[in-house]
Amino acid sequence: MYKTFEKMIDIFRDHDTHEILDHNQRASVWNFYWNYVSQVKGSMILLFVAGFVTAIVDLSIPLFIGRITGYVSHAKSDALSSNEMHAILIMAFVIIVLRPFIHFFHDLVTNQTIAANFTNLIRWQNHRGLIRQGWGFFQNDFAGRIANRVMQTGPSLRESTVATLTAVWYLLTYGISSIIILAQQSWTLSRAPSSSPDIVAEVFATDFNGGLKGL
Repeated sequence: MYKTFEKMIDIFRDHDTHEILDHNQRASVWNFYWNYVSQVKGSMILLFVAGFVTAIVDLSIPLFIGRITGYVSHAKSDALSSNEMHAILIMAFVIIVLRPFIHFFHDLVTNQTIAANFTNLIRWQNHRGLIRQGWGFFQNDFAGRIANRVMQTGPSLRESTVATLTAVWYLLTYGISSIIILAQQSWTLSRAPSSSPDIVAEVFATDFNGGLKGL
């Protein structure tokens, strides 16, 4: 199973067109990133989808808590109805089975596919482009600085790309979904993150009980 993810990026395949960057690719940060990211679009799409699903599953946890609180507060006896028990079983499946699987898949794509392979692909292409330079190129710069660029460009580019597709995308998905869900309960709740601490405290003090019961 691990080999399937590890072989998604072929580090040593024929990619001569990506080894020597032209003036436009060197002058633009976007073109510089795209020169490398475009070679692993499939892996990046998987990471993009995994981050989105992870955010949605994590967002469901407070919703589940609200629903369970509503079931308990409206229960007329010590036992819950069959429909409520079925809903609780589905929530348990999502939290116990689905959520760990999604996080495991996300970590597989991040660590087994992108972390090592994408980094070494960039290093290999930089090395291949470097050895094609003329003698004067090496006389005009320090050997240590050249070697540092070859070794450090890959990790830096990979870390910034992965951070954008995971952390930023996760926060956007989680934040926007939270605002939409809170807005369905009360517009004051959806505006709370941008309000002062006193307003936030007042909103949650007045709307917490009603909001949970309405979930």
